[in-house]
Amino acid sequence: MMITIFHKTTPALAAIAGLALLGLAGEAAAAASPVVVTSSNVTAPVGGSAQVTFDFDFGTGYTTDGFALDLGFDKSLLDLTTMNATYQGAPIDMGAALNAAGTLFADPSAPAGWSALWYAFDAAFNPLPSLTASGHATLTLGFTLLPAFAAGDSTPVSVAIAAGLVPAGESLVVFTDQFGAQSLVTATAVPLPGAFVLALGASGFLFGRTRPAGRRAFPDA
Repeated sequence: MMITIFHKTTPALAAIAGLALLGLAGEAAAAASPVVVTSSNVTAPVGGSAQVTFDFDFGTGYTTDGFALDLGFDKSLLDLTTMNATYQGAPIDMGAALNAAGTLFADPSAPAGWSALWYAFDAAFNPLPSLTASGHATLTLGFTLLPAFAAGDSTPVSVAIAAGLVPAGESLVVFTDQFGAQSLVTATAVPLPGAFVLALGASGFLFGRTRPAGRRAFPDA
């Protein structure tokens, strides 16, 4: 399933997106981020599905004019099928919300996973108000475990975000903030169906019993 969350593109914005993907949109030394991201490791049966949730704590207010988001996972082991988000405890269409507040570019074909860029510009490259988030938001990724993902193996799933503001007198976002987290997905053996386990148990009980050697009593001659 391909997940596409942008359609607002102009040559100028596409050029900016290309520069950012190449790391040329403006970078500065990243300080400790005020955004705290947490996640937990998960297990899933071989050939089954797994959900990895990242929790973002933005505190009392976090402001940005743009960000680059990278979701990292091994595409030979995991197939990304769904993305769901909440903001301050309520479900939200994050793609629609970000496109309403600016312009969102996404690249589902990124070799290392999935990437996106968001800027507080409209389709005509006019600046829009900065985006401010507060409280908690979650991003839940749904994966299908592919055949190459064997029982007992683990693989990381990560989220990494670089964000920043447009300095006064400038036109590009300078990424000064970085935050993210990583989770491990571990494949487990597929459990046997309950009825099959009961059948095995019954067969073991029957075949495990030994019959005592029979004795015949003969009357005295």
